[in-house]
Amino acid sequence: MKYIYVLLLIFLTFSIHAQNLDSQNFEVINDIENLKKEIFSYYSSPECFFLVFRTDVVFNSYGKQSVNGTMRADNVKNRLRIILTEPNLGIIYSWMTVLNNDVYMTSPRFQGIIKKNISEIELGSLANNQIKLPFSLFRDILFGRIPEQIQTAGIWEQKEELSVRHLEKGNQIEIFFDRKEKKRIHRILFEKQEFQYRAIVHFIGKFYDTKYPQKIKIQTYQNQKPLEVMDILFERYIDNARCNDEFFPIR
Repeated sequence: MKYIYVLLLIFLTFSIHAQNLDSQNFEVINDIENLKKEIFSYYSSPECFFLVFRTDVVFNSYGKQSVNGTMRADNVKNRLRIILTEPNLGIIYSWMTVLNNDVYMTSPRFQGIIKKNISEIELGSLANNQIKLPFSLFRDILFGRIPEQIQTAGIWEQKEELSVRHLEKGNQIEIFFDRKEKKRIHRILFEKQEFQYRAIVHFIGKFYDTKYPQKIKIQTYQNQKPLEVMDILFERYIDNARCNDEFFPIR
C-alpha cells in the first residue's frame, strides 16, 4: 500500500509540474505572438519617404572611404532610388533604382548602366567595398521594415532577448530585439555558412522620434577575421515625400 501511495504521489507531482510547464510555454508563445503584431505594426513604412544619410567604410588594408547618400522610397509601387555622392564636391559616385525586384545601377566597378535581379546584388556592388550583405536585406534596413521572409517563415524565440531567424540556401538571417524596448531592432546577424562569412549589423541609438537608429554599424568577418566596417549615420527623414515617376529614372 505504501508503495502504491509513493507512486501516486510521484505521478501527481509530475502532472502538476507538466501542467506548470505547459502554462509557462503557453504564456511565452502568447507573449511572442503579441510582440510580433506590435513589431510588424511598428516597422510598417509610410507610402513615400525620403532619407538623407552618410556612410563611412573602413578598410583593413587602406584607410577609409566616405560618401553621402539619399534614398527615396515608394512603398505603394515598391520602388526606390539611392544616390551616393562625393562628400566635398557633391559629384555623383553611383546610383541605383529598384523597381520591384529589378535593379538598374551604376558603380565605380564597371562602365554604363547594368540591370540585375535584386537577389544577385550585394551591398558591396553599389560602392567600392567587399561587404557581402544581400542588397535585399540592406533595402529592408533602409526601408525600416522587417524582411518578408522573416515575417512569413521566421522562427521566433524568447531567451535572454527576443529573436527571429530564417535559413535559406545556406544563408542565415537572425534579428535580435532590444531587451527594454522590445519592438525595436537591436542587431542583425547575417551568415553565409559555406564561406564562413559573417556580418553583424548593430543598431545604435535612436534618430529623434523615428524607428531609425542614430547609426548603423556593419562589421564583417571571414573565417572569424575582421574585414571591412561600414557606418551609416542618418541625418534627415521626411515621411511625406513625393514619389512621382520622374524621381525613379532607370538611365
